[in-house]
Amino acid sequence: MKITARDQQIFTAVMSLYCDSEGSPVASSKIAKQKGMVVCSATVRNVMARLEREGLLYSPHTSAGRVPTEAGFRYWFEELK
Repeated sequence: MKITARDQQIFTAVMSLYCDSEGSPVASSKIAKQKGMVVCSATVRNVMARLEREGLLYSPHTSAGRVPTEAGFRYWFEELK
């Protein structure tokens, strides 16, 4: 699995916001507003779509944000934490 530094930053933000919100889907606009993010919400959506194709995130329905998959949690704990 090839994940860039920007992908890791966005994925980490998704995981953090997901855990802080007690399991609510995370929107790209919320990630783009995080301290230290220098990308727009469209870029975040593109990265989140790529992470979804990699099996790390999924969207519960079309208009929702993304939530981590089991593989996403495993990757986060084993590789990023």
